[in-house]
Amino acid sequence: MGRRCERLQDLESLRRSEKKYRLLSSQLEAILDHIPGLIFYKDIKNNYIRVNKYVADAHKKEKTALEGVSLYDRHIDGYNRTKTLGKNN
Repeated sequence: MGRRCERLQDLESLRRSEKKYRLLSSQLEAILDHIPGLIFYKDIKNNYIRVNKYVADAHKKEKTALEGVSLYDRHIDGYNRTKTLGKNN
């Protein structure tokens, strides 16, 4: 019975932590979206982790469409497509 009680306490602790994480995440998103500028952060592989609405608007994409996408893929692919189109014309 003691082990089962510990598991229930662990589950409750996990639920509280997840709830707090969601709250803090939504607060951060609200703060970033109300700053009038292009704000983003990325990981060491150049992938967007989080962007604000101004970055998404600048790319004409939803924020979720940019998060997890590599900056290299986003910008270099566009450059290569433009360069290729220029050679065909």
